[in-house]
Amino acid sequence: MMKGNTTQLLYDLSVDIQEQNNVAAQHPDIGEKLIIIRKKEHYKSELNTFIIPVLENEAREPAKAQ
Repeated sequence: MMKGNTTQLLYDLSVDIQEQNNVAAQHPDIGEKLIIIRKKEHYKSELNTFIIPVLENEAREPAKAQ
């Protein structure tokens, strides 16, 4: 993702422990759920080292310390 690749990868680890066969195309419903979770849970990092540019358009601002 750091280089802009947003291809969804999904593996069935019960039969493909080496992650050789991406099954995302066979399970678009799971891919959509992952996108929803990512958009909901990703926060923009306060540290530039950890910023992922491709995600920043959908990121929320970090919670402020109180």
